[in-house]
Amino acid sequence: LKPGIVSKNANIYGFLWTPAAYVWYLNNKIIFKLDKPSAVGPMLLSIRHYSTEGDRKNFDAKNMPDDVDVDWVKVWK
Repeated sequence: LKPGIVSKNANIYGFLWTPAAYVWYLNNKIIFKLDKPSAVGPMLLSIRHYSTEGDRKNFDAKNMPDDVDVDWVKVWK
C-alpha cells in the first residue's frame, strides 16, 4: 500500500520473526526483509494504526479519525 491510498478490500499482513531475519508480508508477498536483526531482549506483537509525519501530508483531515478493524490474529511457534 502506498501512503494516503485507502484499500477498499481486506489485506493480509504477515510477519516472520526468526533469529536470522525479520520478514514483512502484504497479501502473501514479501514487502521488506531485515537480515541479521539486532534485538537482544524480549519483544511483543503490537497491532496499531500509525502514520509517520511524512505520510500525514497525503491524508485528508475530513476523513479523520480513521478506524482499523482487525478480524483475527494467528500466532504460532
